[in-house]
Amino acid sequence: MTMKGPILIVDDERLVREALVDILEAVGVPSLAAANAREGIQLYRNHHQEIELVILDMRLPEMDGMRVLHSLRHINPTVRAILSSGYDVRDIDHQFLDDPFVHVLQKPFDMNGFLQAVNCALQD
Repeated sequence: MTMKGPILIVDDERLVREALVDILEAVGVPSLAAANAREGIQLYRNHHQEIELVILDMRLPEMDGMRVLHSLRHINPTVRAILSSGYDVRDIDHQFLDDPFVHVLQKPFDMNGFLQAVNCALQD
């Protein structure tokens, strides 16, 4: 996996966030991590020119992943994202399901499934 910039991970579960950072680090991919929507939006605002992909948890306490993605789209209309959810994919706004820059990763997932989703999201 060759990348120029980092992947931004926005997930309120510390263990999930740390595991994803560790997986990316193990394959040589830089990352930034945010524990909540506000922090994720701010990190994206500050680094959007370098960030190649955003991995968003769909269920964040103060703002769901779709609202975060809407906010990121105000900064960069073509932001690439993976929406990660343990809930039914039907809960995701159809606008995003048909979006070529958005992929869905169903929880739970393993390392290979995660890396495959990242590769797929970066190649579209």
